[in-house]
Amino acid sequence: MGIVQNLALSLGTTVPALTVATTLFSGYLLAIIYRKSFFDKPAQTQWLYFTISGFSLVIFNYGFDAYHSLICVLLVWALCKFLPGTSISVVVAFLFLMGHLLLGYHLTATDMYDIKWTLPQCILTLRLIGLVWDVYDGQQPQESLSEDQKTTALKDSPSLLEIAAYTYFFGSFLVGPQYPLTRFRKFVTGDFNDPKTGKPRQNWTNAMLRLLPGIIYMCAHFYYFMILPTEYFMTEEFRDESFGWKFIHVTLWYRFILFRYQAVWLVTEGSCILSVLAYNGVDKKTGKDLWDGVRNIRLTKFEFGYTFQSVIESFNYNTNQWAARYIFKRLKFLGNKTASHLATLVFLALWHGFYSGYYLCFLFEYVCVVAERQASSLMDRLPRFRAQLNNTWMWYPAWIVKKFIITSGCVFGFLPFALLTFERWFMVYKLLFFYGYVIYFFLWQILNYILRRSIPKNKEKVGAEKNGPSSQKED
Repeated sequence: MGIVQNLALSLGTTVPALTVATTLFSGYLLAIIYRKSFFDKPAQTQWLYFTISGFSLVIFNYGFDAYHSLICVLLVWALCKFLPGTSISVVVAFLFLMGHLLLGYHLTATDMYDIKWTLPQCILTLRLIGLVWDVYDGQQPQESLSEDQKTTALKDSPSLLEIAAYTYFFGSFLVGPQYPLTRFRKFVTGDFNDPKTGKPRQNWTNAMLRLLPGIIYMCAHFYYFMILPTEYFMTEEFRDESFGWKFIHVTLWYRFILFRYQAVWLVTEGSCILSVLAYNGVDKKTGKDLWDGVRNIRLTKFEFGYTFQSVIESFNYNTNQWAARYIFKRLKFLGNKTASHLATLVFLALWHGFYSGYYLCFLFEYVCVVAERQASSLMDRLPRFRAQLNNTWMWYPAWIVKKFIITSGCVFGFLPFALLTFERWFMVYKLLFFYGYVIYFFLWQILNYILRRSIPKNKEKVGAEKNGPSSQKED
């Protein structure tokens, strides 16, 4: 460990961060070994390779704490074997896995962002809850399932070795992404391989196109985060700055800290592409293979999108998809989308831990989404103005304004997520005059009320509404 510590010090990082980075990059070597030696072997042999290689990496990162994941794997296997397709299995899995994770958060909390065994445990928690639910769906009548549920439902219970392989797969156990066992099975059975040769598809270029930007983002994060760390906001120097400089600094910090997430997701996606797990069919327009099956960061959409919805749809994409499939849609019995949406956000906050900053972050996300929908509704009343904004010469300045609004909102919302505790985020919010809530929650709502009273509804839309439900788009 002395060599690792010395290397971490020379790179200006921590030992846990360095071991995580080493683990992510090792996925490429393990993917190459898989392509050369295991892709055409029986499923049991492949499962054994994934289990041994992945669990070895867990031990490399967390030592004896690797037993936490083993307990969860054994429990889920028992539920799938002895209580398949029962409500009890889903309830027990949900309560135990979430309870185990939250207890881990409680016992290891230090009021700082630490890399501990809870990092892969939070990924494992969602994956295994989803697995038990998929087994449950597989035992239900087909007509009672949605089209989405039919694609992930499992008619048979997986073996202990298959669950372990699915859990510890080297390309996804540490930082995600989330994907159902049905995808993993297709990967193992060779459905994603080249049908002409039976060998893994040629995708080195695609893998490198995710690895290289991942390395760039990672280097940028390490370099700039040393210059502008989160702890800077706790200093007297930051407190003495003008509001303008405070805003500039938190905005730069926000971009640098997000590089960390973008980096790990891009690097791990590259190893999933190389192993062929990420195969997603053929593009109907170009006829080329698609490799976005487990994409967790939609890079172009995230960097150039100009709506809050585009951020949600591009950042941590697979986790959001998981939450939509297993939480939001399963709360349909509430009969209220707003209640389902809020409950889903509360679950995601709880999944991250107990810090108040998590809950404030997701609360502000909801405030921003509501404000954006209100603004879009108002624009529907001004079709000529909307068309003018879409004009070529108007589009670029409009994009800059929208991007600034979205970025400033994301900065404000992400601050408590990173600062974690009430004392820290409240102090920084106070120095920033709580601008996010002032703008989005108070000033915008007043302006929205005035504009709705002043601007009549678009006649064409009103006419469509009068034509009845048949003229509406399906929800």
